[in-house]
Amino acid sequence: MAQPHNPEPLDGHVRRIVAWLDTNRREAFEERAAIAQYDGNLDQEQAERLACLDILATYGLPYPVQLLQVEMAGSTDWVLTTDVESARSRLSELGGRHIVEVSVDDTVQCQFGDLAVLGTAPW
Repeated sequence: MAQPHNPEPLDGHVRRIVAWLDTNRREAFEERAAIAQYDGNLDQEQAERLACLDILATYGLPYPVQLLQVEMAGSTDWVLTTDVESARSRLSELGGRHIVEVSVDDTVQCQFGDLAVLGTAPW
């Protein structure tokens, strides 16, 4: 089945976010934008901006950032990645053990008191 051809959003920021959306979320974005434009009497650019905000509020960020918890050199570390399999492999090569995916939200809240600072690992 052919993929639908959707026009590019007018706003550059919206265009960059929408480029990350999967097919179902892109369809939801298009539907919300059309409803906002025609039923809400908004111009296309404003309708697309509101639809983008709605998609982000409903589904969260569209890029695949995952958080891994890993034991390294006797301590527990957390690693952000966009490629879980590659990160697991690399962490294992570096001596990491018990590598598990964990919730970003819960970990930042429970382990870091709602504020986690990223830094470069010594390994």
